[in-house]
Amino acid sequence: MRTLKMYATISINLIKCNNKLKKNALKFHNRGNSLRAYQSIDDTVISFMEKIIKISGARVNATGFDTLDKNEAYLFVCNHQSNFDIPLLYTYSPIKMAFVAKQEMRKIPIMGKLMELRGHIFMNRNNSKEAVKSIQKGIEVLKSGASLAVFPEGSRSKGEAMGSFKPGALRLAIKSGVKVVPVVISGSYNLMEANGGRVKPADVEIKCLDPLNPKDYKDAVKLTEELEILIKNELQQNQSIKE
Repeated sequence: MRTLKMYATISINLIKCNNKLKKNALKFHNRGNSLRAYQSIDDTVISFMEKIIKISGARVNATGFDTLDKNEAYLFVCNHQSNFDIPLLYTYSPIKMAFVAKQEMRKIPIMGKLMELRGHIFMNRNNSKEAVKSIQKGIEVLKSGASLAVFPEGSRSKGEAMGSFKPGALRLAIKSGVKVVPVVISGSYNLMEANGGRVKPADVEIKCLDPLNPKDYKDAVKLTEELEILIKNELQQNQSIKE
């Protein structure tokens, strides 16, 4: 029941709000005010993201976000356990962000265009030239004062185990100079992935760690290594507590 209700909520809200969201966002983009365009979408999308979390029955404990400066742009770097990670991070972070997503998401009717207007970056990992263009676009988004989020594993782990981090997306921080915020999500896979695609209630921990300054690292590889260690250690600590 929760699964059907979730997909119905997503579809109905996208269809219902599509024209209004596009019209408002395009108005501000045409005026050269991308930040206001992003905000115009956030103002509507946040309520619909909150509905999705509520439908899932997720019992969320989010900590650490109160240390962030709401007037600063960040690159959020997070482990990736579930499809719910995007609505969870977006909902519980006081600073809203766009995401670096797979190229295929741009082709989704209605959603793809809205994601583009919101500043989401579509990454084609099979085409190095296109990937470079995406990184450059992401740098421009960050320098404009908007925040982004990346999942450097590249795909969902669908469990507690974390995959290796890839350094490509961390060039966004090195080249833009914005601070990097490590975020640890634990237990989100129990909302859907652990249930064969069915949505069920579960406990989820979201922990925002202290920001890192990319200027303190030689390159994206070193920064990536540090982030992987930090996030993996936090996940292991969470597992130890549960056991």
